[in-house]
Amino acid sequence: MGFVSLNRDIGTIVAKKYGRYATRLYGMRVADRAKALADARIKEKHHASYVFLTGGHAPQDTRVELSIPGRTGQDVALQTEVGFYNVRAGRHIPGKHILRDAIGG
Repeated sequence: MGFVSLNRDIGTIVAKKYGRYATRLYGMRVADRAKALADARIKEKHHASYVFLTGGHAPQDTRVELSIPGRTGQDVALQTEVGFYNVRAGRHIPGKHILRDAIGG
């Protein structure tokens, strides 16, 4: 049995070496999957979902953002992604896990 040691910052090293195009290609794939999952999982058609592909804090970063405007105008993407506790109903509403599944699958 052998032992292989990998640098924990391998993703950053590759992105810096090959530039933003390496992360942008993967980001575009994640954004396409996220848009398809959001369209399938959000049944209420008055909740439109928007997926944005933007740059990150560093030049080599690509960020995929999910935005879902609620009835009152605030962004409810976080509550849709991870779930929330509905005080009025007295129960936990499970999340849709759109971005998690877009990245992993």
